[in-house]
Amino acid sequence: MGRGHLDTPEKAQIREALFHRRQDEPKTDIFREFNTSRTTGYRILREPPERQCRTFHNIKGCQETRGRPKKLSDDDVQKFVRFIRTTAGDQMAGSPAMPP
Repeated sequence: MGRGHLDTPEKAQIREALFHRRQDEPKTDIFREFNTSRTTGYRILREPPERQCRTFHNIKGCQETRGRPKKLSDDDVQKFVRFIRTTAGDQMAGSPAMPP
């Protein structure tokens, strides 16, 4: 059984240790020092630079990989709001639940 997900500081420590390692020192020794499997260590090294930051979801064009996917897109929600407003007419205009 593995040790689970590595958090960002642990990944950063592994990357930093690999950057400063001696040329004759194998990468697997550093992975072992951080109690990380070889597969996980190499996966950390393969991560693109934009994914190495824990706020990668704020970068434009970067797809969110965590959490449950949305059932409705933002466009679908806007279409729904417009539909409600047109069918409900003036009844919903003063409602606090429906933003202008």
